[in-house]
Amino acid sequence: MARLLTATFGPHTVLADEFAVVGGVDRVLIYGSWAARYHGNVGPPSNDVDVLVTLSVRRPDRGAAYEAVNAPAAGGPGAQCGRCL
Repeated sequence: MARLLTATFGPHTVLADEFAVVGGVDRVLIYGSWAARYHGNVGPPSNDVDVLVTLSVRRPDRGAAYEAVNAPAAGGPGAQCGRCL
């Protein structure tokens, strides 16, 4: 059941939805311990989600990017973001 919920409502789904509306974003990649656990690698539970955002040639809409990161579905204000656009 936990795997079904993760597949349906996990960070990868939320990030895809939130960044789909941000102009200038080419790709949003999840890496690190969360991605490793999702793909079945054994280890301690992940405490965070590492995200890499690649940009297209045109300049991104920073306001929309910040809004996507701070959206309630993405953890909302106060959610820790290492280094955002």
